[in-house]
Amino acid sequence: MLSSVKKALEVLQVFTVEEPELSLTEISKRLMAHKSSTSRIMLTLASEGFVEKNPENKKYRLGLKIIDLANRALSQFDVRAHAALLMKKLSDRLEEIVHLSVLDKNEFYGLTTFWDTENP
Repeated sequence: MLSSVKKALEVLQVFTVEEPELSLTEISKRLMAHKSSTSRIMLTLASEGFVEKNPENKKYRLGLKIIDLANRALSQFDVRAHAALLMKKLSDRLEEIVHLSVLDKNEFYGLTTFWDTENP
């Protein structure tokens, strides 16, 4: 695997729900990489829309290109359409929110959520 591609993918994975924005220094520390190398990766990712820099605090966050890729990947999972009716029935019966996720190695990825919009 190309090390530059691997580093770029590692950069994308340092962002979390709890920490959606990170400074260049924070990203470099988490990757245990030189700040100059991380800066070049961030500039490349930003030029392609995979990350963007918040103009107010100068921190990086995931860009809209990630959503585009995620939607393309999700469109391959027809399971959402098949699960919708079952999820609604389960939500109605239990009066709870129902989540559909996929397990990949040790990570869960949410595909869709169903809840009763009439009684939130």
